[in-house]
Amino acid sequence: MAYEDTLTGLKNRRFIEDELGRRAGETGRSTHVLHMDLDRFKQINDTLGHAAGDAVLRVVAKRLRSCFPPPAIIGRMGGDEFIVLVDTPDPGGLLDQANRAIRDIRQKISLGEASVDPGASFGIALGGTSEDSVQHLLSKADLALYEAKALGRNRAELFTPELHNRVTEEKALARDLQLGVQNNEIETWFQPQIDAVSGRLAGAEALMRWHCRQRGVLAPDRFMPTADALGLMPQIDSIVLRKALKFAQQMAEDGHVLPRLSINVCSDRLTDSSIVDDVRTLWLDRRTQLSFELVETVTFDGKMSEIIKHNLDRLREIGVSLEIDDFGTGHASITALLQVEPDFLKIDRSLVASVLSDLKCRRLVSHVIHMAEAMNIAGIAEGVETQNQALCLADLGCHQLQGFYIAAPMPASRFESFLRTSPTRLTSTG
Repeated sequence: MAYEDTLTGLKNRRFIEDELGRRAGETGRSTHVLHMDLDRFKQINDTLGHAAGDAVLRVVAKRLRSCFPPPAIIGRMGGDEFIVLVDTPDPGGLLDQANRAIRDIRQKISLGEASVDPGASFGIALGGTSEDSVQHLLSKADLALYEAKALGRNRAELFTPELHNRVTEEKALARDLQLGVQNNEIETWFQPQIDAVSGRLAGAEALMRWHCRQRGVLAPDRFMPTADALGLMPQIDSIVLRKALKFAQQMAEDGHVLPRLSINVCSDRLTDSSIVDDVRTLWLDRRTQLSFELVETVTFDGKMSEIIKHNLDRLREIGVSLEIDDFGTGHASITALLQVEPDFLKIDRSLVASVLSDLKCRRLVSHVIHMAEAMNIAGIAEGVETQNQALCLADLGCHQLQGFYIAAPMPASRFESFLRTSPTRLTSTG
């Protein structure tokens, strides 16, 4: 009884750890660990109840026995986590065996009037090295399971030294990012936007940067996935909003009014009702027009959530403009565009990059610009890198331009100098 899991009849955590410890002391023995976890098991408990969850665990235990017959040892570590110990001098087939087990486990389970098809992910650690203590072997299997889940679940992954290095770095990045947010390491950088015809400054986009003490200045693509996984994006968006508006206010007070300030906002932030009150509190100098950039996935996923629509309506009421970012790469629909009624469309840089070399792309950009005009929406081209691109986009009727041809993103101190010293008409970085 001390070594048995009462729910499934499998071995328990204590037995698995003791058995691994015993085997680690035996020379010439190679015990391999398969760590299995059910995918989204919490949803079963939450929607169908814990009795249904227990029933699923018992069925899964039975299927594991069938997939890994003796002398393999199967244990339940707790919750929906299972361990399989396999002794074999040739572990080459373990990955295939785990994938077969995933297919068997995914078969539908009937629970009275309801049914579920549980998914499963495996992490596999190969034993047989002198460094394989109990915890070390379990840790390697856990890292491989973490990778399987990160790659989309319902799959098996094998531990490798490269995986260990990458996951270790990701965990360090997550730890440092949490500390960085607390220690005010999130910075706001700015990239100017100009009128495509006159060349006059039309505004700027506020961009987040993380000035990490260990890694230097990191662009969003380096840390945003980690921030999103940690639930930090709403907090980071709030920091950028506060710092950007404070900067714009200081510049306006010094006589250098920024016409428009565009700030990216994530979907989680848009579901927070406090966003409207935050804008009211922070947006004090209305000489600078505040504009929120929304990625297509926020607004064009088929149906916009009621809370997001409500918050967007309230933001409009207090004067905030709306922009659709990365237009042309997502799943935009004209109906959804009418629903959001943005003030600006930002034409994605992938289209801008091909506007000179690809006639079809140029026609597409032209159609997007004219469609936007018909809906009283201004077009902004991002990623403009050459004078010829700028001239072509202006000829097509694009209203505003943004990109390295105008100026690269820059920290607040350099942007302040840029605003103070740049001529009224901007044509390039010079």
